[in-house]
Amino acid sequence: MAEQGDTAEANEARSALAAFERKELRVRTDRVATTAGGARLHVETRNVERLSFKAYAIDLAAYFARFGCLTSVDQVVTEIVEPDLAWEAAVDGYRPYRLLARDLPLERLAGPGGWLVEIESDSGRAKAFVVTSDLVLVTKHSPRQVLAWGGDRAADAPAAGGDVKLSDGSRLVAAGKTGEDGIWVAELERPLATPRVLAVRGKHVAASGADVGTAEGAGYRPQGVLFTDRPLYRPGAEVAFK
Repeated sequence: MAEQGDTAEANEARSALAAFERKELRVRTDRVATTAGGARLHVETRNVERLSFKAYAIDLAAYFARFGCLTSVDQVVTEIVEPDLAWEAAVDGYRPYRLLARDLPLERLAGPGGWLVEIESDSGRAKAFVVTSDLVLVTKHSPRQVLAWGGDRAADAPAAGGDVKLSDGSRLVAAGKTGEDGIWVAELERPLATPRVLAVRGKHVAASGADVGTAEGAGYRPQGVLFTDRPLYRPGAEVAFK
C-alpha cells in the first residue's frame, strides 16, 4: 500500500484493513424467550477475546406504571447502581480479524422476567433488553374500545386472571383482569392515538409496543450522570450536586 501512495486502490485497501483491525461488538435480542427455551442473545464480535456481563432485573410492571410503555428500557442508566448478576466469559473460537456470530444462552437469567443486560469488552459496550415469558398478548383497538387477549404458551390455553393495564403511551387510563377466555375489554371515553397494553400473570409479562431488539456498541460514547443532594428546594436555596 505504501508503494501505491494515495491512489484509490491503496485507500480502498487501507479501509479494508482498518475494518479487519477494528474491534466490534454488536448484540441483539430477536424475540421474547420462553421459559422452556431460555433467554439468549445474538452476539457478534471481532478482535474481542473476552466479554463481561452485567444483568439488571427490571420490574416491568413498575416501569410501565411510571412511563406508560416499555420503550427505551435499554436506555435506563445503569452506571449508578450495582448489577443483580455479573460474570465474564471468553469468546469461543476467537481468532484475530475474524467476525464471530453466535447465539449465546444466558443460563444465569433462568425463569420468567425482564432484564437489562450490559455486555462490555475492553473497547466497547452494548446493552440489550431481554424478556423471558410464556405469556402472549394480542391487542385490537377502535376509537372507543381496546380488546386484549392473553395466552399461555406453555399450557397452550387462554391466560385467565391476568392483570391488564392500558395507557395512552405516557399514563395509565384503565386496568382490569382477563376472563376465563383470556379476554379483557376497555371502553374508552376518547380515542387513544398510541394505546399501550401490559399483561402480567405471576412473573410472566407481555406488552404491546415493547422494544425487544437491537443494541450496538462499537466503542464507548461519552456519558455523564448528575444528581442533586435532595429532590426539592426552597427559592434561593443552594443546590448541591454530584
